[in-house]
Amino acid sequence: MNTDKAAVLLNLQNYSVRLNQKTILAPMSLSLPGQQKIAVIGPNGAGKSTLLKALMGLIPSQGQALFWGQPLAKIQPRIAYVPQREEVDWNFPINAYDLVLMGRQGQLKFWQRPTPHDHQLVAENIERVGLSHLIKEPISHLSGGQKQRLFVARALCQQADLLLMDEPFAGVDQVSENIIFALFDELIAQGKTIICVHHDLARIPSHFDWVVQLNQGLVASGSVSESFNPTNLAKTFPHFWPDFNATTQPAAR
Repeated sequence: MNTDKAAVLLNLQNYSVRLNQKTILAPMSLSLPGQQKIAVIGPNGAGKSTLLKALMGLIPSQGQALFWGQPLAKIQPRIAYVPQREEVDWNFPINAYDLVLMGRQGQLKFWQRPTPHDHQLVAENIERVGLSHLIKEPISHLSGGQKQRLFVARALCQQADLLLMDEPFAGVDQVSENIIFALFDELIAQGKTIICVHHDLARIPSHFDWVVQLNQGLVASGSVSESFNPTNLAKTFPHFWPDFNATTQPAAR
């Protein structure tokens, strides 16, 4: 089911994360629209990955998080999560095809085997990321960019309405980056929403619609045209912003 572009997709109220008696994300409230490419930015340790994991229920959180007005437990099949590549055991003995097929497990009962439709979706989405020639290749043999593209294909197989992606462009080659950004545009045209932890500030104005800026709590959230500016970036990256060069800094808006 698609959401109206002006509708609120995610609403957080007094939302926070504490781990081992330490505050990782201070209480924050924000609303995010649907059918947008949303970048989550901030320095190392800002809580970006923590936010995505908490939203997926992988770590505990406090406060309220509603997706399309409902808690995670009621709509989890509508959300796909792409973790950081470093969090995966790439020595696990499966091939590229089997990795992507795992994206269909949430749609099957525990006794069910993948159907011809499931296999068709896997083949189609591997082709979408340009890796059909590697379907039998062990995942340990793949490059960083190829691994990341397979994870995107796996998420696409879930046919989710919201994709949470944690640094999908980290360490990828230019070909992989272009393919993933093109897929982002396709997904938005289909009514999907993407929330993506991203580190390359120079790409934000040309590839994203909305930006959430974190530094152990919410600094700013808004459309790129309004919120992605030197004032907010200086608050988000207080220790590094003076060292950013002119090509990285966005023009004042």
